[in-house]
Amino acid sequence: MPETTLILRPIGLGDPDPTFPRCTPFPGGSQNWETIDEEVADDFATYNQHAGAGTGETAYSYLKIDTLQFPPLPSNLAPTKVAARMRAYRTAGSGRATSHLLIGGNKYTGAQVPFFFINNWTDGFFEWTLNPATGLPWSRSDFPLQAGYTLAISFEFGLCRVYCTQFQLEVTGDQSPIWPSALPVVTEDLSIFTTELIH
Repeated sequence: MPETTLILRPIGLGDPDPTFPRCTPFPGGSQNWETIDEEVADDFATYNQHAGAGTGETAYSYLKIDTLQFPPLPSNLAPTKVAARMRAYRTAGSGRATSHLLIGGNKYTGAQVPFFFINNWTDGFFEWTLNPATGLPWSRSDFPLQAGYTLAISFEFGLCRVYCTQFQLEVTGDQSPIWPSALPVVTEDLSIFTTELIH
């Protein structure tokens, strides 16, 4: 069966974090999933953000967390790995952005977005080759998933803003062809045709 990668974009809000609030969407009045679901990233046109002023703290203890709902898989895709891809931006050295999966109420965190420069949009990618909740290969019964990201600031360097403008899941798997459930039934009267035997 050919391997394919399916891109899943958020379709709604997931379960809220029990401790930390959601990020702040822009434009105001938008839902957090609506501002980051575009096929092509629109950067500062729509985004979710976390901002704060400096207090001298060094620990990344001030967080905002978005978890989102994603659509189910098509019936002919057998998943083998799941990846989270996000596009983020920070305005100071104290900003961080990290993706996660939420399975059974537990958060499984991926790698941080590799911010090599401030004031620069950066793409982050993390892949799970096994279901982190079970340690077993992925199966269709593991879907649909909830996934999202954490934006963190430490206030160490004064005013800091961290933005996320795009977030998606990429599910790779073996895709089988979809066969019709039954052959079409012929209803025409075939008695009008004759067969001539050639000697």
